[in-house]
Amino acid sequence: MFFLFLVLSCRTEDSVFSYKAFVPPKANIDSPLEDSASPLDTGVLPEDTDTQSGCYTGNVTAQIFDAVDVFSQTLNSTTLTVNFDDVDTSGEDPVAIEADRYFDSHGILIVGEGGQFVDDEFEWTDDYISVSSPNMFAPGPAVLEGGGYNTEVSFAGCVSGFGAFFIDADFPELGPSSLQAENDKGEAIYTSTEIFSESGSSMFHGVVMVDDDGNIQPAISQVNLVNGSVWPMSSCCDGVTLDNFVFSPPQ
Repeated sequence: MFFLFLVLSCRTEDSVFSYKAFVPPKANIDSPLEDSASPLDTGVLPEDTDTQSGCYTGNVTAQIFDAVDVFSQTLNSTTLTVNFDDVDTSGEDPVAIEADRYFDSHGILIVGEGGQFVDDEFEWTDDYISVSSPNMFAPGPAVLEGGGYNTEVSFAGCVSGFGAFFIDADFPELGPSSLQAENDKGEAIYTSTEIFSESGSSMFHGVVMVDDDGNIQPAISQVNLVNGSVWPMSSCCDGVTLDNFVFSPPQ
């Protein structure tokens, strides 16, 4: 039986919140979006791609951050960032990238439910404004008034902290955005509450895992991201884009 205990606290000057959990004992080929909006088949990873190693399995507390600088300082500034700005988005359509594009360089796999797409505007230029400029990310399938909004992020090992920017998450009642962290057994050790940002703005949401003694621990094996409820180029519901995945080096 799995039990979950919560202990919430906040320290507003550092934008830090706590969430207590009991844990039981390479090809980089860019492809433009086709008219049919068919994503790359990136669900099957190379056989030699190792995304699992030893995670910390003791009790952990999730410290939650809404300021990326405080998040990075907590991790002693030893963070990696995937900002997607290396992708050429000069064409008219979003660009499909492979799930393992940043595996060799950053130790991260990014798998959208129907492919992975990068663009500099996703149609709505006043709403989707990149954090780092010029690019942002969204999972497929790339289908108007439908599509995907779920992304699984895993690592070459385990990480102590992970965060991302959610852009234009201004209608959570239509499409709630969220971040969930899992351990190497696939058990949730943190699930966010509602993530909200004003129209055209971004919100950072990050989590760092610490043990009972306050030591930072590599307890995160996978992160599940939900960005709204529709492909962001749609005109209905709540389209949301993602940017700047920030995380500690996988161990």
